[in-house]
Amino acid sequence: MTARVLLLLLLALAACASPGGGHDHDQPGHEDHDEHPEEKHDEHSEEGEGRHGEHGEKDGHEDHDEHTEGVVRLDPAAAEASGVRVEAAALRALLPELRTTGRVAFNENQLAHVGPRSEGRVAEVKADLGAQLKAGQAVAILDSVELGRARADYLGARAHLEVAQAALTREEALLAEKITSEAEVLAARAAFEQSRARASAAAETLRVLGLGTREIESLDFGSGTPGRVALRAPFAGTLVERHLQRGEFVSPEDTLFTVADLSSLWIWIDVYERDLSRVHLGDEARVTVDAWPGRSWTGTVTYLRDAVDPDSRTVRARIEVANPDGALRPEMFASVQLLDPHHEDAAAPEVLTVPDAAIQRGADGSVLFVQTAPGTYQQREVRLGHRSGGFAEILSGLQPGEQVVVAGSFLLKTEASRESLGGGHSH
Repeated sequence: MTARVLLLLLLALAACASPGGGHDHDQPGHEDHDEHPEEKHDEHSEEGEGRHGEHGEKDGHEDHDEHTEGVVRLDPAAAEASGVRVEAAALRALLPELRTTGRVAFNENQLAHVGPRSEGRVAEVKADLGAQLKAGQAVAILDSVELGRARADYLGARAHLEVAQAALTREEALLAEKITSEAEVLAARAAFEQSRARASAAAETLRVLGLGTREIESLDFGSGTPGRVALRAPFAGTLVERHLQRGEFVSPEDTLFTVADLSSLWIWIDVYERDLSRVHLGDEARVTVDAWPGRSWTGTVTYLRDAVDPDSRTVRARIEVANPDGALRPEMFASVQLLDPHHEDAAAPEVLTVPDAAIQRGADGSVLFVQTAPGTYQQREVRLGHRSGGFAEILSGLQPGEQVVVAGSFLLKTEASRESLGGGHSH
């Protein structure tokens, strides 16, 4: 019995000394750690979901703001460096102004189509397209059989005139000495007059065929080439067309070249019947062309057609502009602004306006950009009214005082288009 009791006592002591002895959940430390495990798990899940939800909501809000259609964001310093400038939309009076389009054309009062006076063959071409010609400068030389015959007729008529004049002089001298009769003198005078008429007619034929007075007077037997004639520029200008080659046979029906004085040009416009009261002879016009951004030309209305076109209900009008440096060229497309000087300034009401530079062309009309905060620009569709003096009337889409981008709007429009196509964020 004693041995058995001793063995049980040893086993009990061993169990108490063991680190893993007993039930773990009975230990106080373990109870603190495992108490309400479901509640700790739920609290952790709610906190995680809360943080995740907050992050997701924030990201979603940022994405929505940055991708709002028509809104462009630029760092204010970057916007200033890029030349973006704003100005408040304001009320101002606009003078009546008519805007239309036109076509640049030659000044027909300073345009000449030159052709031969007789049939012939081109012997020489002495000027190329674009050449600046002086008045009377030779452009081509022709060989003409008809001119050769006319030259020979003139020289014969002139020789006959010289003989007739000498005979008349002799007869008059003999009459003075009573050696001849008055009848002989009258006959000599008649022959002289006939010869002079014949020589005059022959000289006129040469002039019609293209020879000048000096050329005719310098003609002589055996001098020069009998049938050659120069085709000359009738005035100083530019050789704008040339339709001849050496050796080509030409006739009076042909136009061989065109000379134009480009220092003055015409611009043709069509004025609608409803706008006729705003256009007058002598009105000032401002002309611009796409080829020369930032430049303009001032002209004057010099012609208004007397009748209205029955199909288009428009009246043809002509504007004359000076073109001293040749920047304008015929057939250019032109934008024209006509100011009505007959309008009283006091009668012009104040309307909401922005500078023309603020207006951009959108997909469905005109747009501009409004600065809603520093570095934030919203694209707006606007409806335009009257335009005058570099300003455009805004009928809808804008309020007075709003800050409108008046410089750099094209940059913003490009950025907005890039974002709408998924190009990324603005900077």
